[in-house]
Amino acid sequence: MRARRRVLPLTFSLALAALLPAALQAAETSLTAPGASDDLLAELRGSSSVVSAETSGLDSAQELLAAALSDYKTLVQVLYDAGYFGPEVSIRVDGREAANISLVNPPRRIDRIEIRIATGPAFRFGTARVAPLPPGTELPEAFATGQTAGTGTIRAAELQKEFGTAFAIDDRDEQLRVVREIRRLLSIPNPPIDALVLARDGTDSGVLARLVRLASRGPDSIGGGHDSPLLQYEATWALTNVASGTSEHTRKV
Repeated sequence: MRARRRVLPLTFSLALAALLPAALQAAETSLTAPGASDDLLAELRGSSSVVSAETSGLDSAQELLAAALSDYKTLVQVLYDAGYFGPEVSIRVDGREAANISLVNPPRRIDRIEIRIATGPAFRFGTARVAPLPPGTELPEAFATGQTAGTGTIRAAELQKEFGTAFAIDDRDEQLRVVREIRRLLSIPNPPIDALVLARDGTDSGVLARLVRLASRGPDSIGGGHDSPLLQYEATWALTNVASGTSEHTRKV
């Protein structure tokens, strides 16, 4: 006697299909920024989670939408760091602005994500001055009249002043705080290494010398030596971030 095949009712089959996750797919992505330099465009594309979605294994609709939503903040920060403080970033997911799509209820399928960026004008320093500067502190080469006013450069100049002051007054807690801030600044994507470690004449701004002394186990003539393991740890980490830049950065360390 032959067994009879059971066939699921059509309505039940359709309902079951509706509960299944959207099929994995490789969405087509693009990023354009008319008027941006080749370097800036490369930096924007290299920082975009959408552009790198396929290589990162992001292929579900929810993952792609999450990547698109995160790109708003990421791309604006890249532009701020490059001195563009009035950008417009549009990220359209199959024709709809990503910011208007709920991550809780994403589309079942995403075929195309288009990122369009209007950078706006680049801001440059007029008068670039930080005062008072403690002895032995040199402002970065990039922090000068006419140079691009990026947020990384501005923060680097602030930290150089704070770093010099912390050693001038021999305040161990302040030294630790500033070294930790330097390490964090050097840990971001595309860190402003030159702005932090180079003076306007291209020589060491004083930051590298202090970090090297802090990381060493020998006597430290400028304060804060090896008797503070946490300070030594943060300084070593910061130096590692500097050395991971270009070959020239590695040589300087």
